Amino acid sequence: MTAAGMSDTPKKLQTVQLPNDMTGMRVLDIGCNEGFFCNVAAERGATRVLGIDLLENNISFAKGHYTNPVIEFVRQGWNFLPDEQFDLVLWLSAMHYEKNPRKIIDQIISRLSPRGVFVLETGVFDLPGKSVRSVARYGDDLVYPTMEYLKEVLLEGFAYKWMAGGYRVEGDCVPRHVFHCQKQQRTLMFVVGGTRSGKTYLSSTVLSGASDKIISLDDVLISIRDGQYHHGEFELYIKSNLDTNNLGALYQHIEENDQLMSGFAQWIRRLIYENDRCVVIEGNVGDRTRNAIKALLPETVFWEVSRV
Repeated sequence: MTAAGMSDTPKKLQTVQLPNDMTGMRVLDIGCNEGFFCNVAAERGATRVLGIDLLENNISFAKGHYTNPVIEFVRQGWNFLPDEQFDLVLWLSAMHYEKNPRKIIDQIISRLSPRGVFVLETGVFDLPGKSVRSVARYGDDLVYPTMEYLKEVLLEGFAYKWMAGGYRVEGDCVPRHVFHCQKQQRTLMFVVGGTRSGKTYLSSTVLSGASDKIISLDDVLISIRDGQYHHGEFELYIKSNLDTNNLGALYQHIEENDQLMSGFAQWIRRLIYENDRCVVIEGNVGDRTRNAIKALLPETVFWEVSRV
């Protein structure tokens, strides 16, 4: 590492804003250079740190200087990332070398734990539109995205927070920016209330624009009753007992009967696709039934709105 690089590294550490407490974390540093950030992760409590870099000199330096047993340095490229889960993934000052960054980012998404964080530091052109630009240097050509392209295309599938930006270090062609990114998780919102409580109006007006779909439990039950075929105890029960003038009593009976409640939760689960991002469930559904639905939807963020 050059003297300039050594002097810049502590400043870069402040800029990328890694967690001060990494106790128990599994960390992957893509293009780890000479291992500085891997060592920082180990010092802050990470229990598994993997640094990968294609350059033999970088890996040799890292192995010689950072010997904490939780750190592993491997000489390899980033086209095929290690097939394991990580709580923190770093890709710092390197994306501009990659001709197909979306391929690498897709791999990062699949390697992140449910609450994991992807820290990206990259140069970004301050230009309008979704585009990329090539910059010729002495020995190579580098490609940088515009901010719009970065956010809307490369970071699609992430919820991200801009942490720092607009700065340069020696040799930079374009200003750098830092993002902390997490996988977008499916959100399910329960809008709960009795008959004529206003839940349908809230769902169809206020929440409709922000959701992928709205599931009316009243409509689900009516469609089950009116269906041509009925399979299992839950569907047969709805066929025989649904009274649209007394839906509250039906919801209450489902809430109190484990088998009916399980059947109802399974039915609702089938209506939610794996790629749904935000789903609203509107109906007079009780606490136990909501918990049964939640148990069937791991890695989902839940919200509840009820009439008070």
